[in-house]
Amino acid sequence: MKYKKFILSIFILFIYFNVALAETNKLEKVTVTATKKEGTVLTSPISISVIDKETIKTKSVVSVEDLLRDVPGVEITTRSGMGKSKAIYIRGEKRALILVDGQKISEQKSMGTAPPLLIDTNSIERIEVIKGPASTLYGSDAIGGVVNIITKKKADKVVQGSVSGAYNSSTKGSDFSATIYGGKDKLSYDVAASSSRHKDLESAKGKVDNTGSESESVSLGFGYNFSDNFKAEVSYDKFTSDIETHAEPDASEGQTYFFLDLPQWDREKYSISLEGKDISSNLKKVYLGAYSQNTIKDFVNNMDVEQNMGAMGVNTMEIRINMLNDQDTQGVTAQTDWLFSNHYLIFGVDYLKDELDAKESKKITNSLPMMMSINSDNDYYYKGENKTLAFFVQDDISLSEKFTLIAGLRFSDYDSELSSTNNPQSSEKDSSDSNVTGSLNLVFAKSQNTTFRIGYAQGYRTPTLMESYIGTQHGNEDFCYSNNDLKAETSDNYEIGARFSSNNLSLDSALFYNASEDYITTGTVDGKKQFINMDESTSKGVELSLNYLIEKLNLTPYLSATYINREYKKEGFETDKTGLPDYSGRFGVEYTKEFASLIFKSDFFLRFASEAEKEEQTKKGVKITKYKSWTTANLNLGLSFGKDSNYSLNAELGNLFDKEYKVANADFDEAGRYGIVKLTVNF
Repeated sequence: MKYKKFILSIFILFIYFNVALAETNKLEKVTVTATKKEGTVLTSPISISVIDKETIKTKSVVSVEDLLRDVPGVEITTRSGMGKSKAIYIRGEKRALILVDGQKISEQKSMGTAPPLLIDTNSIERIEVIKGPASTLYGSDAIGGVVNIITKKKADKVVQGSVSGAYNSSTKGSDFSATIYGGKDKLSYDVAASSSRHKDLESAKGKVDNTGSESESVSLGFGYNFSDNFKAEVSYDKFTSDIETHAEPDASEGQTYFFLDLPQWDREKYSISLEGKDISSNLKKVYLGAYSQNTIKDFVNNMDVEQNMGAMGVNTMEIRINMLNDQDTQGVTAQTDWLFSNHYLIFGVDYLKDELDAKESKKITNSLPMMMSINSDNDYYYKGENKTLAFFVQDDISLSEKFTLIAGLRFSDYDSELSSTNNPQSSEKDSSDSNVTGSLNLVFAKSQNTTFRIGYAQGYRTPTLMESYIGTQHGNEDFCYSNNDLKAETSDNYEIGARFSSNNLSLDSALFYNASEDYITTGTVDGKKQFINMDESTSKGVELSLNYLIEKLNLTPYLSATYINREYKKEGFETDKTGLPDYSGRFGVEYTKEFASLIFKSDFFLRFASEAEKEEQTKKGVKITKYKSWTTANLNLGLSFGKDSNYSLNAELGNLFDKEYKVANADFDEAGRYGIVKLTVNF
């Protein structure tokens, strides 16, 4: 309780501080496109955090997940593997939409977490993180929020680019990447490639087996400007990975052996777009984009489970599963922006089609001779598709010089079908439904430096093909059956927030409450495990991001913190122990000093999280898993030099005191004391 009061007091104090200083400082502009209209973070009607190119450039980390881990309201959890298999929680919700240049990465056969971030950081211009439902503009899966990764497009020279290399002592791993891009007259281009090789993670306790990973990526794009107002772009990118997966047997489930592996998790994408701006005094923008994407996931899941058969003895059931998911996605978006007096209107159409071709090899062997009758060795296949057609509209209304009202509405019609399978536990079925979501936000610009916002937004998520038709045995002795009667998940989000920005001080704060209905999870129905709609889940909390520049000392103290409480109800079972820490964040001090052509930067910071508990129902009763509170000390050092600071050397010294700790919901300990060194050359 004392932490709740403390964080709430900070929030109220800084809102007051905002108002007191509002008339004396200047606006800091950061361009964002999260509302599908160019604007600034300061005036955005929604909660958004931006990781800009300067931040990406000065960080020694080389994965998107590590860039996201300090965003208020975002929790990154290392599940069964390193690499790209980490789980992303936004405001406690694992349902998050992942976009690359506004185009969706989707997964029709996963365990309800956000898709992997299969992209190299060297090709990223910036990352926009929307916190809270954004289904009105972006559709299904955006219940927790949206991570929109925007790649590099703009060039100032005919030829420019960068080359970087990094070494991580915690994995004895290396990362290399190179990018070349440029433009002349009406033409532009970009080419990028990367390679990553990491061995098993070294935690403070020792080596964590099966946590190595390898990945490679390549991308290229071309642009053509028909005029100052019209342009066309085409692009291709491919990301391949091999992720070793750490797994430990769950004794409470009778497991004596547990093994996971992801020898292949790849993404390949082709895209094209046409865009026109300032077509007339009223028609401000026309956009048409289309893409085709293929994702392949090869997944191995082996386990041994002991069963006490009484007088018959103990039976060991060996389960060997191999799954290959091959998914094709086609997407099209059309959007027009209109300006009429005090109205900025956006009209759009989205079409998305996922086609899944899944194969599954399953072998079950029992050690007791009398159990031979239930031994099995089967090969199954599944073919299905999920289609969504949506229409959306948003009206940005300037009520006065200080008040802006933003209202949005989206109608979605979706159809799904399992067209073919040979698994007797599944059947060829289809379903269809429609959904209407809306949002309403009011922004009050007290001055050019200070804004307040209040908003309401709805979210929704349609069931995946796995949940509706296929089912899964991932990580469990018992098969989890599909449910063709599943409803779409829906949510209602309410929030108020305040922002302030000046030459010295920057503040972004928000209070939020989110309630979800028909949340899709697993439960017991007629004695068997099955996907079901849960009664409800709620999340409420506070987010705070603050930094202040002390010019005389070249110091910038900063704080990013989150308080969150989440609870859910399922089949009469109610708990607020959902495996999330009540509070978490980062506190630090940055120092910057210029020496002639040298720029030195340092950042000493503490990462922290309170204790957490996770309460679950199992066959043997209620199970509670506890995660201890933790704090780590860390230091970033950076040096830029050369003409236009085209050389940069960055180092991160992490977990300086070699603390043993595990992030809530993680499957194993984080890295012990480590160092990362990254050298980048820009030309």
